[in-house]
Amino acid sequence: TGATGSGSFVWVTPMVVTRGQLFTASNVVYRGATSQTASSFTWSAISPAFGTGTNASVVVLSDPDPSGTAPLRLYAGTGSGVWTTDDALAANPTWTDVSSGAGSGRVSDIATEPGNPAVVYALHSTFGTAKLYKSTNSGANWSAIGNGLPVVPANSVVVDTSDAQRLFVGSDIGVYESTDGGANFSPMLLGMPPGSVISDLEISADTHALIAATYGSGAWRMDLRPLGDRIFKNGFDP
Repeated sequence: TGATGSGSFVWVTPMVVTRGQLFTASNVVYRGATSQTASSFTWSAISPAFGTGTNASVVVLSDPDPSGTAPLRLYAGTGSGVWTTDDALAANPTWTDVSSGAGSGRVSDIATEPGNPAVVYALHSTFGTAKLYKSTNSGANWSAIGNGLPVVPANSVVVDTSDAQRLFVGSDIGVYESTDGGANFSPMLLGMPPGSVISDLEISADTHALIAATYGSGAWRMDLRPLGDRIFKNGFDP
């Protein structure tokens, strides 16, 4: 594919696809139309360089809502902070540094409320208690939340697609659940090997299930339907 230019790419390069566009990043965010062929694929830089060195590299891009025709808000989490644009589909998007108040350390994940990207969560893979932050105004102001999360690095955060008050955080020792918008969390570990390192969490829309990817222990699934058994199952068998 066409070169994405220079910059500091992280080992697992962030990438999201929405509205016919593919986004990726080093310390610069790039965009390319999915209608292009692989042999002639070209990228356009759509952000300034967020700095130099490892801390400026984009670790994660938010998973934007593909619905509607409104401007596409996108967040980029770096090794040291959070940036956002209110229209990632514009010819030359304007980016704003919204790191102030969003905590310190490497931003491991960013999640937005489905259908309302002004509500955003920034997660840090740091030790200590303050690792999850919430904004209700697109990052202009942040609040530290996450009472009950363990004092180990946290790697993934996701918002339930059918209940905006329900959040899941994947940490180095398992999955934790909140039912009050992230204020408080409790362990959600039944059926999963003790001490599982959770590398990623996703919500499966078709079956409304939580999918947990682990480091070295495979993939696990939990049914999120109201009558679900709330026990993780190994793999994807029924």
